[in-house]
Amino acid sequence: MDLIHQGDRGAAVEDVQRRLRALGYDLGPTGIDGVFMGMTHAAVRAFQRANGLSEDGVVGSETWSVLVDSTFTLGDRTLYLRLPHFHGQDVRELQTALNVLGFSCGEVDGIFGPFTERAVREFQESAGQPGDGIAGMETVRAIGNLRHVWVGKESVTPVASRVAPARAAEVLSRSTVRVVGTDTLGSMVSDRVLNLASATRTSHRLTAAYS
Repeated sequence: MDLIHQGDRGAAVEDVQRRLRALGYDLGPTGIDGVFMGMTHAAVRAFQRANGLSEDGVVGSETWSVLVDSTFTLGDRTLYLRLPHFHGQDVRELQTALNVLGFSCGEVDGIFGPFTERAVREFQESAGQPGDGIAGMETVRAIGNLRHVWVGKESVTPVASRVAPARAAEVLSRSTVRVVGTDTLGSMVSDRVLNLASATRTSHRLTAAYS
């Protein structure tokens, strides 16, 4: 994206202002006016400071990416396992809900990795849905129906769940594994295991073969 500097005007500035205001930043009496001055500039710097970004008051690609991630809410988009991983506030909300409901994702890090996908599958199966690991409309609605159970509750994750992703990633890097599918179902399982390994760590040493 093009850099947005102090003094710029237009729709891009309005978009930045909307997102900042949604996050609770004060834009002053003029509010969303499409003008990058004064309180908007100060709000950008405050946002950068709060998120460990370079506090230059310029909305570049990094600041814009973090700003967009911070303003996603659960249900804004369909979440599933892919590379690069989905990441953002909506993923954090999903992970928090699942952890509180007893479907452990591990650490709430805002990244939709294989452990979050597994938790989504387990939740779907418990809710009588197809366990496809995709947090789409129906799954989000089911989680939303349980808001009274998880909203405002702390996401407490067992120590074993917090360290499991790191240990699994280490194993994938140092162990050579070959998964062989001997029939159609086995081939599907082989593909699935390979996809999960690739989404967990690009340096994995796992291969899939078909007999």
